[in-house]
Amino acid sequence: MKRPHLGSYLRTLLLVGLLPLASCTTTIKPGARDTHYAAGEKIHLKLALNLTDELRNAKWEQRALTGGGTVMAVGPALTQDAPQFARSTFMEVVEINNGSSPSKPVDATLTPKMAFIGIDYGQTMFSNDTITIKLEWTLADQAGNVLWADTVTGKGVSKGGFAKDLKLALEDVFRKSQDTMLSSQAIQQLVAKKYP
Repeated sequence: MKRPHLGSYLRTLLLVGLLPLASCTTTIKPGARDTHYAAGEKIHLKLALNLTDELRNAKWEQRALTGGGTVMAVGPALTQDAPQFARSTFMEVVEINNGSSPSKPVDATLTPKMAFIGIDYGQTMFSNDTITIKLEWTLADQAGNVLWADTVTGKGVSKGGFAKDLKLALEDVFRKSQDTMLSSQAIQQLVAKKYP
Protein backbone atom coordinates (compact mmCIF):
# COMPACT_ATOMS: atom_id res chain seq x y z
CA MET A 1 0.00 0.00 0.00
CA LYS A 2 1.41 3.33 -1.08
CA ARG A 3 1.19 6.38 1.19
CA PRO A 4 0.69 9.45 -1.06
CA HIS A 5 1.18 12.06 1.66
CA LEU A 6 4.48 10.73 3.03
CA GLY A 7 6.56 12.66 0.47
CA SER A 8 4.85 15.99 1.13
CA TYR A 9 5.07 15.34 4.89
CA LEU A 10 8.86 14.81 4.65
CA ARG A 11 9.31 17.93 2.47
CA THR A 12 7.34 20.01 4.97
CA LEU A 13 9.38 18.61 7.86
CA LEU A 14 12.62 19.39 6.01
CA LEU A 15 11.48 22.95 5.21
CA VAL A 16 10.45 23.62 8.81
CA GLY A 17 13.82 22.25 9.99
CA LEU A 18 15.85 24.43 7.61
CA LEU A 19 13.84 27.65 7.93
CA PRO A 20 15.45 28.80 11.21
CA LEU A 21 18.90 28.31 9.67
CA ALA A 22 18.05 30.38 6.62
CA SER A 23 16.62 33.32 8.56
CA CYS A 24 19.44 34.02 11.02
CA THR A 25 20.37 37.64 11.65
CA THR A 26 23.94 38.64 12.44
CA THR A 27 24.42 41.64 14.72
CA ILE A 28 27.71 43.54 14.48
CA LYS A 29 28.79 45.64 17.44
CA PRO A 30 31.95 47.75 17.53
CA GLY A 31 34.83 46.81 19.78
CA ALA A 32 35.87 49.04 22.68
CA ARG A 33 36.73 52.49 21.42
CA ASP A 34 39.77 54.50 22.48
CA THR A 35 39.26 57.87 20.82
CA HIS A 36 42.11 60.31 21.36
CA TYR A 37 40.89 63.89 21.56
CA ALA A 38 42.89 67.10 21.27
CA ALA A 39 44.29 68.04 24.66
CA GLY A 40 44.21 71.80 24.09
CA GLU A 41 41.82 74.43 25.29
CA LYS A 42 38.14 73.55 25.45
CA ILE A 43 35.25 75.62 24.12
CA HIS A 44 34.12 77.92 26.92
CA LEU A 45 30.41 77.02 26.92
CA LYS A 46 28.09 75.38 29.44
CA LEU A 47 26.48 72.73 27.34
CA ALA A 48 23.52 70.35 27.58
CA LEU A 49 24.25 67.19 25.57
CA ASN A 50 20.89 65.94 24.31
CA LEU A 51 20.93 62.14 23.89
CA THR A 52 17.81 61.03 22.06
CA ASP A 53 16.08 57.68 21.63
CA GLU A 54 16.64 58.11 17.88
CA LEU A 55 20.40 58.15 18.52
CA ARG A 56 20.23 55.21 20.95
CA ASN A 57 18.35 53.10 18.40
CA ALA A 58 20.44 54.03 15.34
CA LYS A 59 21.42 51.03 13.23
CA TRP A 60 22.21 49.82 9.75
CA GLU A 61 20.30 46.85 8.40
CA GLN A 62 20.63 44.69 5.34
CA ARG A 63 17.97 42.05 4.93
CA ALA A 64 18.54 38.81 3.05
CA LEU A 65 15.94 37.27 0.76
CA THR A 66 15.68 34.33 3.14
CA GLY A 67 14.54 36.56 6.00
CA GLY A 68 17.79 36.92 7.92
CA GLY A 69 20.37 39.61 7.43
CA THR A 70 23.00 41.80 9.02
CA VAL A 71 22.46 44.55 11.59
CA MET A 72 25.09 47.04 12.78
CA ALA A 73 23.84 48.27 16.15
CA VAL A 74 25.69 51.60 16.25
CA GLY A 75 23.27 53.57 18.48
CA PRO A 76 24.48 52.29 21.86
CA ALA A 77 28.11 53.09 20.94
CA LEU A 78 27.19 56.60 19.73
CA THR A 79 25.28 57.24 22.96
CA GLN A 80 28.13 55.86 25.07
CA ASP A 81 30.88 57.86 23.30
CA ALA A 82 29.08 61.21 22.92
CA PRO A 83 29.49 62.28 26.60
CA GLN A 84 33.28 61.69 26.53
CA PHE A 85 33.45 63.66 23.29
CA ALA A 86 31.46 66.55 24.77
CA ARG A 87 33.53 66.67 27.99
CA SER A 88 36.73 66.69 25.93
CA THR A 89 35.44 69.57 23.79
CA PHE A 90 33.39 71.85 26.06
CA MET A 91 34.11 73.39 29.49
CA GLU A 92 30.99 72.12 31.27
CA VAL A 93 28.57 69.40 30.14
CA VAL A 94 25.22 68.24 31.50
CA GLU A 95 23.57 65.20 29.89
CA ILE A 96 19.86 65.32 29.09
CA ASN A 97 17.53 62.80 27.47
CA ASN A 98 15.13 63.55 24.62
CA GLY A 99 15.16 67.32 25.12
CA SER A 100 14.39 67.31 28.84
CA SER A 101 15.33 70.35 30.93
CA PRO A 102 18.95 70.41 32.14
CA SER A 103 19.61 70.23 35.88
CA LYS A 104 21.86 73.33 35.68
CA PRO A 105 21.72 76.52 33.60
CA VAL A 106 23.40 76.05 30.22
CA ASP A 107 24.38 78.29 27.31
CA ALA A 108 23.25 75.91 24.57
CA THR A 109 22.07 72.37 23.79
CA LEU A 110 24.05 70.07 21.49
CA THR A 111 22.12 67.26 19.81
CA PRO A 112 23.87 64.52 17.80
CA LYS A 113 21.94 62.55 15.18
CA MET A 114 23.18 59.72 12.98
CA ALA A 115 22.48 61.01 9.48
CA PHE A 116 23.98 58.07 7.56
CA ILE A 117 25.79 54.77 7.94
CA GLY A 118 26.86 52.57 5.07
CA ILE A 119 29.27 49.93 3.86
CA ASP A 120 31.36 50.18 0.73
CA TYR A 121 32.35 46.61 -0.02
CA GLY A 122 35.83 45.96 -1.40
CA GLN A 123 36.11 44.95 -5.05
CA THR A 124 37.70 41.59 -4.27
CA MET A 125 37.92 39.32 -1.27
CA PHE A 126 41.40 40.76 -0.64
CA SER A 127 40.18 44.39 -0.68
CA ASN A 128 39.24 46.34 2.42
CA ASP A 129 35.62 47.19 3.15
CA THR A 130 34.86 50.73 4.33
CA ILE A 131 32.23 51.75 6.86
CA THR A 132 31.12 55.39 6.71
CA ILE A 133 29.22 57.19 9.47
CA LYS A 134 27.82 60.71 9.19
CA LEU A 135 26.87 62.50 12.41
CA GLU A 136 24.71 65.59 12.26
CA TRP A 137 25.33 68.04 15.11
CA THR A 138 22.92 70.82 16.05
CA LEU A 139 23.74 73.50 18.63
CA ALA A 140 20.64 75.40 19.74
CA ASP A 141 19.78 78.04 22.33
CA GLN A 142 17.16 77.53 25.06
CA ALA A 143 14.37 78.71 22.72
CA GLY A 144 15.36 76.05 20.16
CA ASN A 145 16.92 78.49 17.69
CA VAL A 146 19.77 76.83 15.78
CA LEU A 147 23.07 78.57 16.52
CA TRP A 148 25.28 76.18 14.57
CA ALA A 149 24.85 72.92 12.67
CA ASP A 150 27.17 70.68 10.70
CA THR A 151 27.48 67.11 9.48
CA VAL A 152 30.75 65.28 10.05
CA THR A 153 31.87 62.13 8.22
CA GLY A 154 34.00 59.38 9.72
CA LYS A 155 35.39 56.30 7.97
CA GLY A 156 36.69 52.97 9.17
CA VAL A 157 38.91 50.81 6.96
CA SER A 158 40.87 47.76 8.08
CA LYS A 159 41.49 44.11 7.36
CA GLY A 160 39.95 43.24 10.74
CA GLY A 161 36.30 42.81 9.71
CA PHE A 162 33.16 44.86 10.14
CA ALA A 163 33.39 45.18 13.94
CA LYS A 164 36.85 46.76 13.69
CA ASP A 165 35.81 48.96 10.74
CA LEU A 166 32.82 50.18 12.78
CA LYS A 167 35.05 50.91 15.78
CA LEU A 168 37.45 52.91 13.60
CA ALA A 169 34.58 54.83 11.94
CA LEU A 170 33.18 55.80 15.36
CA GLU A 171 36.57 56.99 16.60
CA ASP A 172 37.11 58.93 13.37
CA VAL A 173 33.72 60.67 13.38
CA PHE A 174 34.08 61.83 17.00
CA ARG A 175 37.67 63.00 16.49
CA LYS A 176 36.67 64.94 13.36
CA SER A 177 33.62 66.34 15.17
CA GLN A 178 35.88 67.81 17.84
CA ASP A 179 38.17 69.33 15.17
CA THR A 180 35.15 70.80 13.38
CA MET A 181 33.72 72.38 16.52
CA LEU A 182 37.03 73.71 17.82
CA SER A 183 37.68 75.46 14.49
CA SER A 184 34.12 76.73 13.94
CA GLN A 185 33.89 80.52 13.55
CA ALA A 186 30.19 80.45 14.49
CA ILE A 187 30.90 78.70 17.80
CA GLN A 188 33.80 81.06 18.53
CA GLN A 189 31.51 84.05 17.89
CA LEU A 190 28.89 82.56 20.22
CA VAL A 191 31.49 82.20 22.97
CA ALA A 192 32.64 85.80 22.43
CA LYS A 193 29.03 87.03 22.82
CA LYS A 194 28.38 84.96 25.95
CA TYR A 195 31.72 85.63 27.62
CA PRO A 196 33.19 88.90 26.29
